[in-house]
Amino acid sequence: MTMNYNYLRTFQNPNFDINRPVIADTETIGFYGKTRLFQVAQDGVCFIYDTYYINIEDIKSFFKSYHLVFHNASYDLSCINMQGWIPEKLDDTMFMARNFYPHLESHSLKNLLI
Repeated sequence: MTMNYNYLRTFQNPNFDINRPVIADTETIGFYGKTRLFQVAQDGVCFIYDTYYINIEDIKSFFKSYHLVFHNASYDLSCINMQGWIPEKLDDTMFMARNFYPHLESHSLKNLLI
């Protein structure tokens, strides 16, 4: 499957199916710093919201009712402007990996895919 990337400086509705999980990730400025990019993907379509230009509160409000799947959600949701925000449905693949594969030294995506 090829991925179609959409880098955005203004908010755009991705028109994802709200009844299905959406893969989510953030990129931050500094360790546990401010969220710079909020990325979501479903069915080979990825939207990358640049929070330098888009208000993070608008993004959080829109995705609040979606089922979001993060890898290491505790990090993504602990960053400065994400604290206290939790989507209605949330899964964390790192949490799952730690429970299913407790013997692994690292539960990074890279290590899990090897």
